[in-house]
Amino acid sequence: MSFRFHHVHIICKDLEKMIGFFTEGLGADLVRRKKFGTADGASLDLQGTAINVRVARADERMEADASRTV
Repeated sequence: MSFRFHHVHIICKDLEKMIGFFTEGLGADLVRRKKFGTADGASLDLQGTAINVRVARADERMEADASRTV
């Protein structure tokens, strides 16, 4: 059985750095900049998988890196 992601949503603190990471670091294509509700964001294409990134909204709290908690 094979699996693939259709799309992924990522919330970030710095939209430009996140776009740079995906485009320059991983070779994704910037499809378009867009709003996700009131938050600035962008859609990228990473080898057929849509990556949606947006900055945190004013009422959202960004938590610490959960992968480091046990």
